[in-house]
Amino acid sequence: MIEDLTNKEKIVMNMLIQGQSSQAIIEWLCIDYHCYSNIRKSLLKKLNANRITQLIKIAIKNKYII
Repeated sequence: MIEDLTNKEKIVMNMLIQGQSSQAIIEWLCIDYHCYSNIRKSLLKKLNANRITQLIKIAIKNKYII
């Protein structure tokens, strides 16, 4: 599950869990919004989540601590 994520997906996941904004993530990764959007969609799809709150629950359940 989480181990199947790419490095960028893990970074986006960590930053989303920390409450970072999309703009902050885009600037941190030096990517455009379209790229960020694709990474986020892929991340949520791989973890079978629809929202960030579900992503947080998955991280807690899997003891994925930043």
